[in-house]
Amino acid sequence: MFGMMALLAGVVGVSAFVLTDPSPEEDDETGTHEDDAAIDPDESVGVIEIPEYVPEDTSAQAEVKSGAEVQSGEDSTPTEAAPTTDRSDNDTTGDETGAGDDDPLTFTASEIAASPAPLDDFSQEEDLTEITAGSGDIVSFTLPQDSGTLYVLPAEYSETASSESGEASYVYSGFNVYYVPEGQSFPAEYDWSEEGATLYNGETYQQDDTDFGDIRMVARIDSGYTVTETDFEAGTAQVQDHALGTPEIEANCRIIWA
Repeated sequence: MFGMMALLAGVVGVSAFVLTDPSPEEDDETGTHEDDAAIDPDESVGVIEIPEYVPEDTSAQAEVKSGAEVQSGEDSTPTEAAPTTDRSDNDTTGDETGAGDDDPLTFTASEIAASPAPLDDFSQEEDLTEITAGSGDIVSFTLPQDSGTLYVLPAEYSETASSESGEASYVYSGFNVYYVPEGQSFPAEYDWSEEGATLYNGETYQQDDTDFGDIRMVARIDSGYTVTETDFEAGTAQVQDHALGTPEIEANCRIIWA
């Protein structure tokens, strides 16, 4: 019995000795713990080499998205594309001008020569001087060298807008002002068509630019409008009069009213 107990005590002692961590002096003669040992880079121990990061050169790149240009480099702030500018926003030639200004409408010889011919569609001419004036207004013209004649023609024209329920008919009042050079005359056989908004030969019902020589249309005076609204279902018509009347015209040359 006592012999068995002694044997067990011996085994336990040996096990305790085996499980006890060795002292640093016993593990390494130099006194350095193996966990603190330096790794030799020359030995193949599975070290992963991390490549050096080189930033991509984007100095010559440019990208366009949704109308904006983004330039890479020192300044990468998006720059919106420059908006296009409509010609009518900045061009004062051909803009409609209200009456009441003290300054007269002055024309040079070159400006008169560049003005529309009488048979041109004045509604499509961007270089035509267009003003609004009516009764009580004075429109003054200054022509070169106090020569030639201003020919003023009452020139109404009409437009109609229709729908299933009715229509609206507009009659626009106004005056076309033509410059007739010295020695020439406005052809008396030409009449104005309200429906076509153009001049035509009342004898031949034809048009010929050569009939007008060097005559030019220098201005259009708009004098309001009248609208007639017709209701097809109710069978009624309503008229609204927005006509401004006839202005007074002055010039440094002779004036002829048609």
